[in-house]
Amino acid sequence: MEDKLRRDDFREDLHLSRSKTMRYIYMGLGFFFLVLAIIGVILPVLPTTPFLLVTAACWARGSPRFYHWLMNHQHLGPYLRAWRDERRIPRHAKIAASVMIVISISFAIVLVIPLLIAKIMTAVIGLVVILYLWRFPD
Repeated sequence: MEDKLRRDDFREDLHLSRSKTMRYIYMGLGFFFLVLAIIGVILPVLPTTPFLLVTAACWARGSPRFYHWLMNHQHLGPYLRAWRDERRIPRHAKIAASVMIVISISFAIVLVIPLLIAKIMTAVIGLVVILYLWRFPD
């Protein structure tokens, strides 16, 4: 019961803007970044998690209703709560992200990027991102 209460109540996270105009701007930005996150689920080149984190940050300043909805979402909420509470990324999310990074970077290196130095730089950036991702606890 305590876990359910803790999971459903995120009032301490809210830092609503005093300005009504700014709250609307934060809400709009939240929706924009949520759309990018959803597109990122489909396109391996676009990252999903950073956009979800930005969505949560915007809605924490603009809309308690949408922030609570996101944090309690059946599929997205557990990832956001794990990051918020413990700064951890579930292992299956790391594996999925790593696979998508490898696929998208391989595609870019083989079919899109013509210069050898650009191919090497792209591969190094992908490797650094994967290493950074795996440094967080599961």
